[in-house]
Amino acid sequence: MDESSRWLAAKKKYSIIERNLKKASHMNHRDAGHIITLFREKVKEPNVPDQNPLLSSDTHRDPNEHSQGVSKTEGIDEFLQIFKDRQILTLSAILCFIWVTDSLTYHGLSLNATQFHSNKYIAFGLSAVTEVFAAVAFWLTVDRFGRRKTCLACHLIAAVSLITSVIFNHFTDVVPTLSVAVSTLSLIGKFGAATSFNVLYLYTPEIFPTTIRNVGFGLGSLAGRVGGLFAPFSRMLYRKYPWAPGTVFGSLCIVVAILVRFLPETNKHELPQTVPEMKQWLNQQRESQKKKQKKSSITENGADIFVCSDNENN
Repeated sequence: MDESSRWLAAKKKYSIIERNLKKASHMNHRDAGHIITLFREKVKEPNVPDQNPLLSSDTHRDPNEHSQGVSKTEGIDEFLQIFKDRQILTLSAILCFIWVTDSLTYHGLSLNATQFHSNKYIAFGLSAVTEVFAAVAFWLTVDRFGRRKTCLACHLIAAVSLITSVIFNHFTDVVPTLSVAVSTLSLIGKFGAATSFNVLYLYTPEIFPTTIRNVGFGLGSLAGRVGGLFAPFSRMLYRKYPWAPGTVFGSLCIVVAILVRFLPETNKHELPQTVPEMKQWLNQQRESQKKKQKKSSITENGADIFVCSDNENN
């Protein structure tokens, strides 16, 4: 597959885009000259030198030939770009923590699925059905309420249900019927973790700009794999301390619910192409939030003044 045209445009590699357009025109039996003309008028910036001059106009060249003109340190520079800017580094750290938490919670609850019911086959079936509900919930909420609110709500649901199940599990010896509530709350916790995990796969790439999107998403996915490495130990921990896994998972979800508030909302927002566009977008969202807080404080103060004056008149 050819590289993303958005990424190539952000890197000012217009000649490669033109080659890809010629190849696509040839495959779709379209006039390549007309399409190239439109591309140069609408997209290509005037008087901008191409950073990667194309080898030839032949549409059947090896797609990997243009890699010879790309700097060998380009991938390293893109990776280091995340650590050079404080805002991007903060967002990356928050996203990595969320990836670790969701992966640890999701896989930890999946490995302990046999604890949800006395029959291990029924327990595994209930755990699988929870996945279906999580996928449906993701589809219904992620565009309607936004990525950030959905992620926040899912982590709160997971945190409350898991911590409550730990409390109820402590009293199952006294009240045996609470075991049903413990299993139900554990499944609800997995529902929240699975839904938020689905949101992450959509939310993470939308936050990073095109130039470092693959690096940001890869870094988050790497953090998720680290969380998955520790998930099997939760089963061993459950055998010795039954209260520990749910407490750890719930506590981490509470921390994530707090950190999510510092992430930008990407729903119905055009994806940033470059790092400066991303920084401008973050600053705009921060200013808009400050304005909303000022308006809310002004309305509250106005209401207090109105109440005080009304009491004085009486």
